[in-house]
Amino acid sequence: MAKALYKYAKLSDSESKSELHVELCEKYLRECDEFLAKGDYVQASE
Repeated sequence: MAKALYKYAKLSDSESKSELHVELCEKYLRECDEFLAKGDYVQASE
């Protein structure tokens, strides 16, 4: 999946790929915090 994202976003350099990974990690952590706040521990663990 990561390769498809790189190709779609036309990312070829390591720095851009790293930035994408950081942004995705931050997104998933925010979503996890939202699920935890709702008490949905199963979804948060996904």
